[in-house]
Amino acid sequence: ALGFCRLAIIDLSPSGHQPMSNDGGNVSIIFNGEIYNYKHLRAQLEQHGRRFRSRTDTEVILAAYEEYGTPFLEHLRGMFALAIWDAKARTLLLARDRLGKKPLVYSIQNGILYFSSEIDALLSVIPKPEINTDVLPLYFRTQCIPSPHTIYQGISKLPPGHSLEWKGGKATVSRYWSPRFSPKTHSSIDEAGEEFERIFREAIRLRLQSDVPLGIFLSGGFDSSIITALAAAESPTPVKTFSIGFQEQSHDELPLARLVADRYHTEHHEFTISPSVADMLPMLLRHCGEPFADSSIIATAAVAKETRQFVTVALNGDGGDENFAGYEKYDQLALLGRLDVLPRSLRSFAAQCARILSRYTTGNMRRKLPTASDLLSGNLATRYLDLFFVFRERELKELFSEDFFSTASLHSETLLQSRLDALDAGPKNNIDMITAFDLLYYLPECLLVKADISSMTYSLEARSPFLDQEVIQFTTSLPPEYKISGGEKKFLLRKRFGHLLPPELLRAPKHGFDLPVNSWLRGPLHSFLRERIFDHSIRSLSWLQPEAIERLEREHLSHQAHHGIRLWSLLCFAVWYQDVYKQR
Repeated sequence: ALGFCRLAIIDLSPSGHQPMSNDGGNVSIIFNGEIYNYKHLRAQLEQHGRRFRSRTDTEVILAAYEEYGTPFLEHLRGMFALAIWDAKARTLLLARDRLGKKPLVYSIQNGILYFSSEIDALLSVIPKPEINTDVLPLYFRTQCIPSPHTIYQGISKLPPGHSLEWKGGKATVSRYWSPRFSPKTHSSIDEAGEEFERIFREAIRLRLQSDVPLGIFLSGGFDSSIITALAAAESPTPVKTFSIGFQEQSHDELPLARLVADRYHTEHHEFTISPSVADMLPMLLRHCGEPFADSSIIATAAVAKETRQFVTVALNGDGGDENFAGYEKYDQLALLGRLDVLPRSLRSFAAQCARILSRYTTGNMRRKLPTASDLLSGNLATRYLDLFFVFRERELKELFSEDFFSTASLHSETLLQSRLDALDAGPKNNIDMITAFDLLYYLPECLLVKADISSMTYSLEARSPFLDQEVIQFTTSLPPEYKISGGEKKFLLRKRFGHLLPPELLRAPKHGFDLPVNSWLRGPLHSFLRERIFDHSIRSLSWLQPEAIERLEREHLSHQAHHGIRLWSLLCFAVWYQDVYKQR
């Protein structure tokens, strides 16, 4: 059986309804996403004699499968999770797009394959699944649970860039794509910038195709502002832009977004959120189906909810930082990499001194000194996790019981390294290695989960020009000095597109889209935090150490340390456990 709930974007007529079958009725498809090159692909297939009944990209996928077989996936430029049933071959094919913009989960029970876009649907066939405790160190380390794992035993995620063939009661999972870090020679950065602009303008042009109203998430950051500038040049009418701000000035980018909107005469809409948006958390975690602790999911959901009143499709700036080394960690990790030229004995001695000093400190210094020790002595994967994510490994040992942590079989460093090792053409320098970690872990397992859940909850389709496969192919071929030069991040982007943006935006420090959890958890959300993380259902979990949670809260409230992001991770787990898992 194939079932589908359609958000119609291209060809709104009944001819686009799914499931969709070919003329012979022996090949059928359900498909979530958008194929941006479907017009070009359709023209190629028509030259091969294929005829079409609709204007949909869905029918083009179906014809491409019939024409090319399983390699048809290489022809698709877009985001997708799809299932194709071939009655003649008695084969079901599941596939997920290259970076995992669209979700696909599955379970095999008693020789039957079940699959869905959401974990919750699968719980109808596994009514009392056991928690997969092996993934808990991954969740508390990185805010998410990476594929192929889920929070449940017996339920898996199909990894990005993979397909699954189900035939004769057997599932075969295969990888069909991974990023290739192949250096390409450019005569100058100006030549590289010219080539990138051509590719990027095309990526935006393709994502402006829609039979329904379309807009842009304008955060006030560099990436979404470039997209707004280039989209405005492509559109015959003013583009619609949507921005969200915070009452806390440290997190608010509305003034910068307004400058861009005014410059390009957009139809601009602004919204401001308050701590009351945390009321969305239980609902969003139900859609996630498992613990998920990136707080920006709430801000993104808030802007998606408001945006959906005006449009059905919204472009965003996701992927700019990952493609062009825009995060502070790129500078920090590059600097730490230079320290590796020092003798190992000297680095080990400095690391040991930091560990000893930490025993006589409290609060932030109690955390920073061991972190400095880990950064001095660790490899790149360990440093990446320590700088960018939540609990350090030694902090997990305090959070979990000793027996539990010693038997946990899944650890982030091993997982990151295994993904690098699987690449056909691996990174040749530290900047490319960090980019690879982002493309293989942070983007698909965290950022894109947040983007899909928060937007599709409100039936809004999010499109990401920076994550176009041609853009990825180009940026992974760039030398590191085109991404960071003289301490300036996103060097090529700034050099090529800086003139399009207000000077104030170019000078502004980078803001994230995270909630101000440090202040909110000390103030308006403190009672919500205590109610959840100190509930009996959480304190009774044998693998958690209540005294470690109490210490985190005590140090945070007294301003000895900023534990907001760690307490938020505990809060999200508690809300999921109480409102999702225990309610089944």
